[in-house]
Amino acid sequence: MRKLSIAILSLSLLFPAFTSAATFRSGDSVTLQAPVSDDLYVVSGGVASINRDITGDLFIAAERVEIENSVSQSIHAAAGEVRIMSTVGNDVLVAGGTVEVHGTIQGDLIVFGGIVVVGNDAVVLGDVVVNGGKMVLRGPVGHNLLVSGGKVVMEGIFHGNIDVRAESLTVNGPVEGNARIEANELHILPNAAFRGSVDYWTQNQPTDFGSSLAQGQKATYHPEYAHETKRMRPGMFASFLGAISLVSLLSGALILLLLLFATKSYFVDAAKILRRKPWWSLLWGFLFFAATPIAMLLLAITVIGLPLALLLLSSYLLILLFAAPVTAMLAARWLQLTLKKNWNFWALFGVSFVALLILKLLSFVPVIGWAIKVVVILFAVGALIETKVLKWKKIR
Repeated sequence: MRKLSIAILSLSLLFPAFTSAATFRSGDSVTLQAPVSDDLYVVSGGVASINRDITGDLFIAAERVEIENSVSQSIHAAAGEVRIMSTVGNDVLVAGGTVEVHGTIQGDLIVFGGIVVVGNDAVVLGDVVVNGGKMVLRGPVGHNLLVSGGKVVMEGIFHGNIDVRAESLTVNGPVEGNARIEANELHILPNAAFRGSVDYWTQNQPTDFGSSLAQGQKATYHPEYAHETKRMRPGMFASFLGAISLVSLLSGALILLLLLFATKSYFVDAAKILRRKPWWSLLWGFLFFAATPIAMLLLAITVIGLPLALLLLSSYLLILLFAAPVTAMLAARWLQLTLKKNWNFWALFGVSFVALLILKLLSFVPVIGWAIKVVVILFAVGALIETKVLKWKKIR
């Protein structure tokens, strides 16, 4: 992650300052000096602390995210760790390794994570959709609950219907609506109370719900649910990979937005070069990735060349880490020129995001997919480097 920090810090230094209807922050670590009165976009290689109120939406990708002050609209976050400790005026969409919620969410909560904790000091007024490995849900949920995970503990008050698929489920709180449960292990504790119908399956055959059905509700055992639960383990692994991919996509989307706001003609010029001299671009890209490590090693063995080697290393890591979104942006510009379209900001962002998604999907295709992705990146990086070289020549 240290390399990521260096790369993102370099990115923030490379791009000029700009103003727009949104506020952007990037760097090794990010804190706010004043409240933000519009949408906020944050990319950080370290800790991003939202310690001032946000009037608009928050889009954030970092190693660790701490949201301490209120966000009046929605939150879209991707990080290794996410902690929400304030009031959010709308929905929250989070992908992360560890996600903790200790505030009030006035919309829906949608989480993809390894460990998810909704604390007893948290309130979710809308639906809760959680996909993760381990989940502890202590705060009240205003509407429906949809959960898929490994170990799930439900201790809060659930005012709507629940649908839970888990390896192990512990219920120790009231469920106001109907319940559908599929779990290898099901534990009903004294504070559990089901006030609607219960349809369930467990590996231990029919379960004694005891006093949790005191109001005359009926719990129906469904053996046919068994074949769905047998597919749970590979499904959970796929969900974990999906969470990682979602983090990558959200981070890439934020970088695309930064590129769109921070650059005007650079990617257009590179797209023109790529159209005129594609094979030269491919050669430039190949030479960069093949020759730069050799050049760094040769420079590093001399005291005079060491600073230049470190500069090359920073640029090399920057391009490696952001190769996919940069290539997607160039692909969008190339397509715009080829089709002779006059796309506005959000249309261009949409096309570049689709290109980014295609690059991500190629990563899941063995050999051929990776080969295609590498070649496309070589074309893009080569065109960008050639564009930069031409700009340097004009300056000189």
